[in-house]
Formats: sequence, C-alpha cells, structure tokens
Amino acid sequence: LGTIHGHLGDSAQEIACARDSLVLYEEIGDLVGQANALNNLGIACKEIGNWAAAVGHFQRALEIEQQLGNVHGVAKVTNNLGNVQLQRGQVDAAAQAYQESLDLWERIEFPVGVALSQSNLGKVCAERGEWQRALHYLEQSQRGFQAIQSNHFLPEVYRRLAAVRLGLRQLDKARHAAERSVALAHKLGMELEKGISLRVLGEVLLALG
Repeated sequence: LGTIHGHLGDSAQEIACARDSLVLYEEIGDLVGQANALNNLGIACKEIGNWAAAVGHFQRALEIEQQLGNVHGVAKVTNNLGNVQLQRGQVDAAAQAYQESLDLWERIEFPVGVALSQSNLGKVCAERGEWQRALHYLEQSQRGFQAIQSNHFLPEVYRRLAAVRLGLRQLDKARHAAERSVALAHKLGMELEKGISLRVLGEVLLALG
C-alpha cells in the first residue's frame, strides 16, 4: 500500500504505511520484512528530500541484508543509496554504488536489477556530460526492460534518454523520448514520474523554441 501511495505521489501515506509495516515486522522478529520496510522508508524519505533520514533507513536495511546474506537485497539497497548520493551531487560515490549493484545483479541473473543499474549508470554519465556512454547504458536498459515487458521504470528511462538527446542536440529525438515518458507515466498513473517528465519535456520544447 505504501509503495502504491508513493507512485500516486502521496508521500505522507507512503511513509505512514512503511512505518506501520516496520513496527509489525519488528514485533514478530521478521528480519526480511524489516529490511524491506526500511528500504521503502528510505525511498519515501528520498522523494521528499529528507536525505539524512533516507540514508539512515538504507544503512539499517543494508546491515540486515548483509547479515542475512541476501545478495539481491544488498544489491537493491546499495542501488538506492546510490540514488541519494546522486541527488546530493556525490556523483563518483553514486557511480560506485550503481556498479556494485550491477555486478551483483548480473551474478544472480536478475534482469530487472541489471536494467535498473544500467539506467542509473546512464544518469551518472549524463551528469558528467559523457553523452555517448550515457546513451549506450540507457539504450541497454530500455532493451532490457522491454525484453521482460516491465514498464515500471520505463518512464524514467525515456526521460533520461530525452535529457541525453537534448545534451547531444538531437532535439526531435529528445522530444519523442520525453513525450513517450509523459504518456507512459500517465497511462500507469505514476503522477510523480509524470511531473518530472513534464519538466524535461518543457526543457526540450524550450530548446526547440
């Protein structure tokens, strides 16, 4: 429920559900559930800009996942820590976190994670102005998500592709990618993603005059 509230843009309900979930998992001593709830809390806090709280929740989740020896969980939380680092401008630290996640997800052959890490590495390259490397990672990510028919992260991938095409001054392709991002986010009811993508579409249209 918390995750759904988050996709709909209701961060307060997302946090409330995640906290209720964490309390229940703590009461029954379920470490796997605690790690998942802490990870969800971290995501919610990141989205509202409470980075210190997000890092704290992710670090607690990571400790539990490492204690359990859950490779998938370690990769997931490490990736999310990278997201916070990237938002805080710690690009090198984010790149390292994303690469660690990619290596782990490739090792356990988890295609969603592989495509997600590729998308995030593309974002890192874009932040550095390495447009061709960014394009390579993002196109890999797009193909990966499409191959398994997973739409959840595609609005973000299309949006990132739009930003890279804008950086390359390929304005028509940038507009097409941004419009795809907005349309898919709208279709999926992902209001937060739609809002971010509309901003990028605005930047592209501004460049087009």
